[in-house]
Order: sequence, then structure tokens, then C-alpha cells
Amino acid sequence: MPGALSAPYPGAWRAKRDGVPAQMPTVEALEAYLSKIGVNDDKVVVIVPSEASSSALGAGTRVYWTLKELELDNLAILDGGTRAWKAAGLDLTTDETKPVATDFTAKPDPSIIISTDEMAENLGTKTALLDAHPMDFFTGKTKHKLAPRPGAAYPV
Repeated sequence: MPGALSAPYPGAWRAKRDGVPAQMPTVEALEAYLSKIGVNDDKVVVIVPSEASSSALGAGTRVYWTLKELELDNLAILDGGTRAWKAAGLDLTTDETKPVATDFTAKPDPSIIISTDEMAENLGTKTALLDAHPMDFFTGKTKHKLAPRPGAAYPV
């Protein structure tokens, strides 16, 4: 898409933390990355899921919530992603868009993240726990390459 910046997932969007893969990187790492690609509070950020796989929307929503946790509020996900853009006959390009670096400072909002300990305390209460893994992952029929074992409740 003309003007789009490359910010591939997982790339800088995931890190191994405390021995656990696929976690949110540190705030400092995200600030450096977002500054490098030109994100700041003054811009509207539209996340465009690719059409490469069925998990593309999952990657887009992961990026969305990472940005939301950093207190970026002008966010959107392009409905239908690249497929919808192409289906609408809109322009595509292979030209690289050069980012203009910014000085992004995160204002993390811990209220939208729950820790493992907090979640364990809330099991069986009025808290609804939704596991959005594909059904084969949920049932243990298939396991993600990063998962130590098959089945539900492994955060990938």
C-alpha cells in the first residue's frame, strides 16, 4: 500500500522474557522501535493485517493491543487487511516508505494487562477467560512450535 511502513510481526513485537517466549517486549525496547519507525501520539496508526495466513488477524490484533497498552489511542485495524484493499481495486506498491524517526515515549497502562498470578486468583470467579487459539491448538490436536506441550491455556 502506498505510504505503508514495514513493521512485520513477530519481529520487534515479541520477545522472550523470564524464559517465556512470545511475550511483549520491554517498554524501552518498544519505545526505541516505535521511535525508529516514526510512530507517535500525533499520528493515527492503522494496522494492516497481511494475507499470508489465517493467523494474520491475530498478529494485527496483537500489535493493536501492544500499542494500546502503551497508551496510543489513535488506533485502527484495517477491516479485511490487504485482501480487502486489493479486492477494492486500490493501489498497491513495492516502493519502500522511509520512516521519519520520532521520539516516542510510552505511557504504559497496566490496567489492561493481567498477570498470570492475578488470572490464577480469578479462575472460577465472575471473570470470563476466553482462549482464542485455533481449535486444534485448544484441544491439543496440534501444538504451536513455541509451546512446550499441546492444549489450552498456553499463551502463544
